[in-house]
Amino acid sequence: MLIIIIWQIIAILTNNPLLIPFPYNVFMEMLKLFKDYTFYSDLLNTFLKIITGFFISLLIGIPIGLISGLSKNFFNIFRPSLMLIQSSPVVSYIAIAMLWFGIGFYTPVFVAFMVIFPVIVLNISEGIKSTDKKLIEMAMVFNISKKKILLKIYFPSLIPFLKSTLNMISGSMWKSVVIGEFLAGDRGLGVSLAFSKIALNTDRVFAYTILLSIFGLISEKLIKLLSKRKKIVKKSKNTAVNKPLNQKEKKNTENVIIKNLNKNFGENVILSGFNIVFEKKKINILLGESGIGKTTILNILSQIIEKDAGEIAIHGKIGYVFQDDRLVPWLSTYENIKLIKENVSYEEIKIFLKLLNLDENVLYKYPDELSGGMKKRINILRTIIYDPDIILMDEPFSSLDISTKYKIMEEFKNIQKEKHYTVIMVTHDPFEVSILGENIFILKGEPLKIKKELKFKNSVRRTMDDNHNILYKINKILLD
Repeated sequence: MLIIIIWQIIAILTNNPLLIPFPYNVFMEMLKLFKDYTFYSDLLNTFLKIITGFFISLLIGIPIGLISGLSKNFFNIFRPSLMLIQSSPVVSYIAIAMLWFGIGFYTPVFVAFMVIFPVIVLNISEGIKSTDKKLIEMAMVFNISKKKILLKIYFPSLIPFLKSTLNMISGSMWKSVVIGEFLAGDRGLGVSLAFSKIALNTDRVFAYTILLSIFGLISEKLIKLLSKRKKIVKKSKNTAVNKPLNQKEKKNTENVIIKNLNKNFGENVILSGFNIVFEKKKINILLGESGIGKTTILNILSQIIEKDAGEIAIHGKIGYVFQDDRLVPWLSTYENIKLIKENVSYEEIKIFLKLLNLDENVLYKYPDELSGGMKKRINILRTIIYDPDIILMDEPFSSLDISTKYKIMEEFKNIQKEKHYTVIMVTHDPFEVSILGENIFILKGEPLKIKKELKFKNSVRRTMDDNHNILYKINKILLD
């Protein structure tokens, strides 16, 4: 209202309708346009050009953006062209389009494409680059197909960037098409605006200008409304055949052997001539202070990082209980589990939920709705469901209270003995070692070395007193 009042005052002061028309006359002109069939025909024509330019930009821009995000070399080669397109004035595109397409439908579409295309490519590229690399590492460890990685990890991570892209281009789409029509169109709102200017019909020029601004705002609001995505989880039960927990399966029967392993990070020597043998079907534990390189061994075994030198003999399917959980944030717990094993049965999941002291409703929650302890248990559940031969565990119980930690470790022991996993676990907590440990390697570094190697009887067969004695013995070694 204030704007209209100021406009009215300026119109009165100038007293020249050719320069500043009165608001009343402009609004009356707008009413005339609403009653004119030609206006709707022009609006539809302009809208079709916007949609055409937009979809052509998406069709070409998204694949190029994906490749640019995945390949640094491709992006470095293609980036100068994008910068050139963005820095060139719109009238240059109009001049080129007129030479190529003449006056008509395709020139405004070409202008819209040249304005929108670089924005889409750059935003998609940044979205791919910003995808959490830890999720990609998780997917590689669990042998998730490239198609699933693209659809379930890369594409969803692009959603915020697509939203910002749509918000950025919603106004520029209208402007670029109308400018193209104004200078080189045969139909559309821009052409009608040009004719009004030629006829010195200032009222209609202002009317079209206001309507174009309103249409731009409406399109921006609609895009924001459509981009709001609600989390919906369908409760579907898998009909895959369930394998009973007590059904013993033939697992990998070979030890995991590391010989003369070397690994440097820059000038920091983590591993130098490191040798170790992890016994098959046992719970092997690497115990030592934080930050000395224990996790590096797990990451080399899982091929998350490459060794510099040395020999590794490891056979069988590898599962990984990560220290930082690495649950895909836009997937529910159930979807996270299905991501790593599509044919897992709902009943099988329920069995392990019960063993890990989790309610069935947790399956339909997202990671940000779970406590730290719940995430840890889902992390363990996901790895068990994967049914690996070898389980790598990086501080798997660090976020759990002592009571829950003890219960889960007890259940994990039972599962391990039934399933015959070879477990290689990293921890700095002697209590966890006393409950689970069978082959224990007390480490010191850097570079990492074995300070002491201990062997204890089967963790399932040990008594509480046995565990207390183990804890005392380990603490004594650590304090010496």
